[in-house]
Amino acid sequence: MLARLKNDFELAEFGFKSRTAQDWWGGLSSTPETVQLMAGNVQGDRVRLTGKRVCTLNEEQRRALKRINLDPAYRYIIVPRAGWFNTGEWKAESLGFGDNLVEVLRIVGRHAEIKTIDYYTNPFPGIDHHTNPELVHRMTVVTRKGTLIRPGRGLDVYIFLISKVPMWIPVSRLDFVNLKPISPIGYSKIVVVHVPFTKIRQRPSEDSPLNYRAWIGSRWQITDTHNGWGSIPGRGWINLKDVREV
Repeated sequence: MLARLKNDFELAEFGFKSRTAQDWWGGLSSTPETVQLMAGNVQGDRVRLTGKRVCTLNEEQRRALKRINLDPAYRYIIVPRAGWFNTGEWKAESLGFGDNLVEVLRIVGRHAEIKTIDYYTNPFPGIDHHTNPELVHRMTVVTRKGTLIRPGRGLDVYIFLISKVPMWIPVSRLDFVNLKPISPIGYSKIVVVHVPFTKIRQRPSEDSPLNYRAWIGSRWQITDTHNGWGSIPGRGWINLKDVREV
């Protein structure tokens, strides 16, 4: 069955507030809304958790990560401590992100076993967030006010749930009823340039200064539109007549 990972502001353990609004929080005012998955052993009618796990991605898995992310998002996620590789280069933690879906395999006591990609699967599955949102999560960042935002400069960053052993999570962290995100991040789509080249400008106007040139076949993430132009996070505005949706 499918379930949604609850956000901080839906949890009693956080006082129904963002983790960054807690008295004990000593970090930035916004942070990745990670949800830790834990290894565990079933003992009768309960699960004894044994801690988080880390997988060092192999070459095929690294290529898969690059395939599911646009270049800016890929460069963002491979930096250690950006949200997934928190213990070193290519060392992926066993975690997901709030407001994403998971597939529950079984419930034992107060814990649910979550489906992940088997680290030893070969070849690696050709999936993405659109085909398998329960296995490929979009990174969410939570602010002190409890707002969900995109990481970086408004990027859609994707990771996959991967582990070598069964992973568990408290049932209290799951919502089995409201599967749609309750705090949607907003409009986003991927487009590809279908003309020889086009110009990315500072503002949505042909009179605006040039920022970049985008060549045929290049893909871009659009997060907003205005008068026939699309906003590219951290880059500028592109004329929508020169692109088509992927």
